[in-house]
Amino acid sequence: MASSVTMERARSRGSKPRGSTRLRKRLCAALLVAAAAVPGCAAAGSDPLQDMLPVGGAGIGLTLREESSPYRGDRARNDFVPLYLYEG
Repeated sequence: MASSVTMERARSRGSKPRGSTRLRKRLCAALLVAAAAVPGCAAAGSDPLQDMLPVGGAGIGLTLREESSPYRGDRARNDFVPLYLYEG
């Protein structure tokens, strides 16, 4: 009887059961290990688009750019930017 009253008080205060915090810690640890196992592609070179085209090749495309506004309450703006690649 005392344990059910204690559980009801804990729920009314907004505390979580112990099992959910253990599960959250295990999930965070697993994600950290998985992130450490994936090699960093962008850190390997200074240009993320390096060796994408053969020597003498060219390419054109679009990329999406997001810009946050310096003004309070204004939304972030998105626009398309042309992307020109030439490997010479």
